[in-house]
Amino acid sequence: IIETLKKYTGMPRSVEKAAKELGISRATMYRKLKKIRERN
Repeated sequence: IIETLKKYTGMPRSVEKAAKELGISRATMYRKLKKIRERN
């Protein structure tokens, strides 16, 4: 997930593009992002 996000960083709607590439919904993506941020 993180690698895919880094690829799209700085682009408009980067989270949506990364989620589409990973084949998951935006809601799932945002949940995963929240978990990742809580860990760091």
